[in-house]
Amino acid sequence: MRNYIVSLLRLAVISLAAIPALASAVVPASLVGTPYDTDQANSYVQDQTSQVMKSLNNILCFMGAMAPNLMVNAGNYIALVDKNTCDSGGGSGGKSNNKGQAFTSVVVNSTRATTVDPMLVNAWLEFPEDNQSIKVHASATQAPSTTLPYGLFRMDFCGYQTGVSTTCQAQGFINATSSGLSFLDEGTYGTSFNNTALQLSATTPTTGSGVVKESNNWTGATVNTTFAFAYNGQYFIRDDGSSSTCFNRDATVADESVWRYGLYDSSTGAQVTRNSGFPVEYTDGTGTYNGYMSYYGMWMPVTVPNGATVKKVSYGPSGATKTDFTLFTTGGKLMKFTSVAKTLADLDKITFWYFANQNVGTGPIMTAFTQYELYWDNTAGTFKVSGKQGTTGNMEPYATHVTVPNADMLAANSWGLFGWSQMMGGQFGIKGTDFAALTGGTPSTIAVITQTQDVVYPTDYATSLPNGLVCINDCPTAALIASSNAGTGTAYSNPGWTPVTTFVNYTLSSTTGNLVDAAATDVVSTATTGTNSWGVRSGRMVTPAGRDAIITAKEASGLCGTTGTGACNTAGFNQGDVDFLPTGSSYYVWETGANPWNQIAILKDTAGAAVVFDAPLQVSFTVPTGAQYGNFAGATMSLQYGGFGDLWGIPNECIDITTNTACDFATTLPENQRWASLFSIPFDATTGKVTAGTTTYLVKALDKEVRLKKELLSVCTAAGLTAPAVSSVTLPTAADWLDPSSIGAKPTFTSVPAPAVIHGVKK
Repeated sequence: MRNYIVSLLRLAVISLAAIPALASAVVPASLVGTPYDTDQANSYVQDQTSQVMKSLNNILCFMGAMAPNLMVNAGNYIALVDKNTCDSGGGSGGKSNNKGQAFTSVVVNSTRATTVDPMLVNAWLEFPEDNQSIKVHASATQAPSTTLPYGLFRMDFCGYQTGVSTTCQAQGFINATSSGLSFLDEGTYGTSFNNTALQLSATTPTTGSGVVKESNNWTGATVNTTFAFAYNGQYFIRDDGSSSTCFNRDATVADESVWRYGLYDSSTGAQVTRNSGFPVEYTDGTGTYNGYMSYYGMWMPVTVPNGATVKKVSYGPSGATKTDFTLFTTGGKLMKFTSVAKTLADLDKITFWYFANQNVGTGPIMTAFTQYELYWDNTAGTFKVSGKQGTTGNMEPYATHVTVPNADMLAANSWGLFGWSQMMGGQFGIKGTDFAALTGGTPSTIAVITQTQDVVYPTDYATSLPNGLVCINDCPTAALIASSNAGTGTAYSNPGWTPVTTFVNYTLSSTTGNLVDAAATDVVSTATTGTNSWGVRSGRMVTPAGRDAIITAKEASGLCGTTGTGACNTAGFNQGDVDFLPTGSSYYVWETGANPWNQIAILKDTAGAAVVFDAPLQVSFTVPTGAQYGNFAGATMSLQYGGFGDLWGIPNECIDITTNTACDFATTLPENQRWASLFSIPFDATTGKVTAGTTTYLVKALDKEVRLKKELLSVCTAAGLTAPAVSSVTLPTAADWLDPSSIGAKPTFTSVPAPAVIHGVKK
């Protein structure tokens, strides 16, 4: 149950000591009053105390997604809240986890007797998959303002086991007053416990102090963490009991990372939406459930069997309508990757991961069988090493980037160069015959192959892939997956990139939607634990015609050792040879697993036609100039837009939460490491834009974190700022909690209505 309480209550603590606001960007006159101008942008200050107060860090997201302010006196209503979106505020750094939505269905009631009375909100959250429930009662007297950044409100909650006991297993409250804020979160979970308390006193709108304390035994031993803090108009100081750290509250010198971006039409300022999903409803013998259908599959709090009737919920001027569809689910999904031509110049400053199969250069510069971070420096005309994977598994950046002579890079990669970069849209490759020009006069013109990505629907198997597929490396079979799920061996034949002379053939079943191996068995995994709990993903697969084209192209390339027909049959092939196919060719990857994002869930209408969703839109962003963009200034990178609020692809960095500076992996403890995006896209109609082909979109940050700049302790001392003594602050206790059980049982509906709110959007 603790995970749900945490998901419900996460508000960055030091946002209580919010930094002075930056001046807003100038919005073009033609866009004033449009959503690009008026959509709310939220900022939260991230600090080490926020890590301790993780159980308070999400309240604005979760409660805001219920939108009680938009549903005052509307009666009981259903809101769908995306837990994945709210959880991304924990520091995903703008990089989507790409798992789609995970909605919590909440029954909410919001009332207000008059315009001078408080807004009262009751909410009932239930998690049938884990037999757990939460009751919430909140009272909001005054909206947030400059003098009251959190308004005047109180919220109490109680978490308990559904149908087992109404006794609170976890309980707590948030109480924001004119003088500060109190927070308490206490819970017992079997033999484990967690107690967190905060008391903040705000003497003026810009000054205050407080103490936050957490005690838990999640690791077996009891761990106590206490911070005292204080702030004024210029600085913030934090004391952990052994030392104090000073920070500057000036937003112009702070770092920031964005969790959610919106895209807008550059002409009208309207939000850019995608056909990425819609709400659905399912009824069985136990009740009616609300869920969501999207490009990534279907989320529903209960298991929906294949062939079941699922209602699509649509909204129009007359309200919500429901249309019957039949659910068709598969054990996996087939992804199609189509090559797109770029040049080495397009990789300028774009970092990518590169695995050195042998020593590279004198020294060596890169050691065999090690992962590195590289980029192409188009001005210098060479590759440079910017990082190396350390013993902890993290990509550890170099303070000084190391040049790799072109002759050394070519000698180590005569068969071609392959790498992976989120900023290039995923994997990319350079043919060996093209890479040979690296030591020539114009290496920047060398052809680079990247891919676009689409889902292949089972209804298209018979027409688009009638002859099945051929796999070279990382070829899963039903038997190997079963063995791997049981903890024995690998799920793949021909694993890795080792050259092979025998390919693996598959067929595709339009009936089941699955990949079928030579034993006529569906290649699926249902593991929820162990090595394959996140799914099984094949290597690159091609059509039989594609295989023949690869053989012909590789034999003609001379890379088989001896040219001529049949030479490659003994030298072997690996999946990198797929890049010998011409621009515009495609390869395929089969992904299977127990998770919704590993599968396809399709809704079919009465005629058997499938509902098709938009794949993420690939857009290009040219990074502005400026010190805050580091080595990426001027680079053009690929980003992916999955729908409003979901733009990802900006690279991440490790932040030491004790100092808000880059991690030193030799000294920064794992619990103090936090990953966030290196930079953010500015809210600026000139530089804050992306393109897709010839279409330009404007970008606006919707939710972002701000990390204050560390200063010498003497700076805070000179400003007369010191943290209070812990003993001088009285923390809230359970005696201050108000039991919300009086709100009663969750309301029932004679006819279950469609969700009135979907993650903050009133329908």
